[in-house]
Amino acid sequence: MHAPAVVVGARTEAAPAADDGAPAEAAAPEPARRPTRRERVTAVRAVVALFREFDQVARTTDVSMAQYRILLFLRNGPARAGSIAAMTFVKKPTTSLQLAALRERGWIDEQEDPDDGRARRLVLTTAGRVAMDRFEDTLAAALHGLLGDAGLATVPSLSAVYRVLGETRERRFVDLERRAQY
Repeated sequence: MHAPAVVVGARTEAAPAADDGAPAEAAAPEPARRPTRRERVTAVRAVVALFREFDQVARTTDVSMAQYRILLFLRNGPARAGSIAAMTFVKKPTTSLQLAALRERGWIDEQEDPDDGRARRLVLTTAGRVAMDRFEDTLAAALHGLLGDAGLATVPSLSAVYRVLGETRERRFVDLERRAQY
């Protein structure tokens, strides 16, 4: 029988056995240390550097970073153009140009909004999903090229950040939609 696992930092270790040979209870995790200002600023710079690198990669593909943000947003379900503009922080005329290019490629389509028959919602098509998946694979390969094998240990942390952003997305989205209506 194995001792229970205990997470220590980013690695997992077996819990020490008690004096009587039985596994000891896992200690309560220590509270997370608040990052220093320098660590927070460095994290921001890392995100900006990654975006800049991904933007360069995107220039060699048929998907721009602006189009990818729209496709990523639509992966969660249909949305109106105004909501997309608000959520991607792009003005409506610019969003309209991006949407037209995506529609022309067959990556998005329109459908009637069931809540308002006069309005139209945009949906991601199967071809759009394929293009998005291909683009994400390209970016993932670029990430591996940038970080190398040693840096890939940071990928789970980046994934965790994305999950946290997803958990707070609904609240942020409601705030953005409210601002977009004014």
